[in-house]
Amino acid sequence: MNAIGYLRRPAKGAASIEAQAARLRGYCEVQGWTLAALVTEERSWWRKDLVGLADLVRGVEAHPGAERVLIPAETLAELEGAAPETWSKIRAWCEARGVRVVPVEGGA
Repeated sequence: MNAIGYLRRPAKGAASIEAQAARLRGYCEVQGWTLAALVTEERSWWRKDLVGLADLVRGVEAHPGAERVLIPAETLAELEGAAPETWSKIRAWCEARGVRVVPVEGGA
């Protein structure tokens, strides 16, 4: 199974991009999946009711064999809380293409 990892530049005190990426790679390894790409969102893209998820959409489109989008659980919670309508639309768009969003728990 192929997956795409979605990372967000961390706020102060959060897991670094490198730590997030290592967590997603480790998750794929345990599952026996291939991590086809890592997509990183810039925190500066965030606005009220607008989330910079364009790179995630491009990542899904660029990897049509991907069946999962892996997101650190804390990032997913933040997306759902900060921009629920926008995130809901992006999640529905992914799922309509057969790509399931998977929160990845684990250490920071």
